[in-house]
Amino acid sequence: MTRASHVAEKLFAEETENRVPPRTGKKTPVSPGRPEVQQNGQEYIFTWPQLGIGVGITALREMNSGIECEITVESSVLGNQHWSRINLASISAREALSKKLLGRAGGVNWSHILDVVASYVAEARRTLNPVKLTGQVLAEERLLLDPLLPRGESTVICADGGSGKSMLALAVGISVASSHEVAGIFKPVEKCSVIYLDWETTERETNSRMGQICQGLKIRVPDNIHYLSMSRGLADDIRTLQAEIEKLKIGLLIIDSIAPACGAEPESADSIIRVMNSLKSLSCTKLIVAHVSKASADQNTPSRPYGSVFLWNLARSVWEVKKAHDEEDDVLPLGLFHRKSNYGRLHAPIGIRFEFEPWGISIEPHDPMKREEFQGHLSLSRRIQAALREGSLTTTEVAERVTCSPDSAGRILRRLRENGKIINFPRGKDKAWGFPVSDNL
Repeated sequence: MTRASHVAEKLFAEETENRVPPRTGKKTPVSPGRPEVQQNGQEYIFTWPQLGIGVGITALREMNSGIECEITVESSVLGNQHWSRINLASISAREALSKKLLGRAGGVNWSHILDVVASYVAEARRTLNPVKLTGQVLAEERLLLDPLLPRGESTVICADGGSGKSMLALAVGISVASSHEVAGIFKPVEKCSVIYLDWETTERETNSRMGQICQGLKIRVPDNIHYLSMSRGLADDIRTLQAEIEKLKIGLLIIDSIAPACGAEPESADSIIRVMNSLKSLSCTKLIVAHVSKASADQNTPSRPYGSVFLWNLARSVWEVKKAHDEEDDVLPLGLFHRKSNYGRLHAPIGIRFEFEPWGISIEPHDPMKREEFQGHLSLSRRIQAALREGSLTTTEVAERVTCSPDSAGRILRRLRENGKIINFPRGKDKAWGFPVSDNL
């Protein structure tokens, strides 16, 4: 039995000694007795069937002054209802509410009811339930969408404004909802329903874009993608959202984008931690769209998501999206670079192209390692491999091509050879490095 249960048992067994003066002077408020308690995540429902009374506690938020919440009080017998926001730790706030309820429905010891509710909720939120680790090894398949989305976890894709990240997120959602591969790159492991939370565009624009992408993929528009236009901070609506996710059996939640989802001060640690902790309470997979700072976007170097470092720290996987400059106005080439993974090695860079046709938006693969403008976003190992794809090179030539020291180049070349990715062979007086002939260059 938890500490909260012990406290509740004690309170439920108590008979109040201080009777509240009745409205009519004819009745003494009855002791409410033991309630039935239902808990769904961070929502609580207390019912006293013998009195026809129910108290609901939602939208909990820890404050320095105590636990704030939304409280709903209903009485099926008397037909009254009350809703307000209250600090459960405040005696004066509970007493004020008790007097108000007594004025509407006398004959009930509302003070005792509110004390029971406040004590139970406070203790339940502060009760720890540690579990014993068993060392059970997870199955190899841990993805919802290969290679982008770890199942049940939070993945961030970050990019500068106008880089196609929202279109990319929608294409990912369509792939998961339809179980259709995209460009031979995004491969859904499981088909599931999707909900798209949009702080940036409109339902009309998102609907149109989804239709164009589905036409480009030559598939029907999935009937299991749901849309919500958002304006408030995500944490403020997390309990309502949790109920919708359970009702609709959502497997993938898309957040576009994290800065407005934080509400005020998206760059602060408190805002990011609050949102990320709220998302952790949801059982579905999360795809979070984020911006990068303008200074990072203007540099041809790897970038991190804009805002507090805790967005990077609390995400389980982070991909940076870069837009390539193209001579064609109706083509949008993107490079996806894996910056963080909590589950193993970083994935190789991914390249996709959105091609805007009169009849729809098609999505095709391309090799980001062959584009010069992406070279600054590749690791030294990737840059060396990209250089060798143009032909065999000596260690000195490799160092000059990728702008690094011969020692660094030599160390990585030897590691690539040990991993069987390249070979070393004589070329005149020197030795050169290159790919095996059987490799598809």
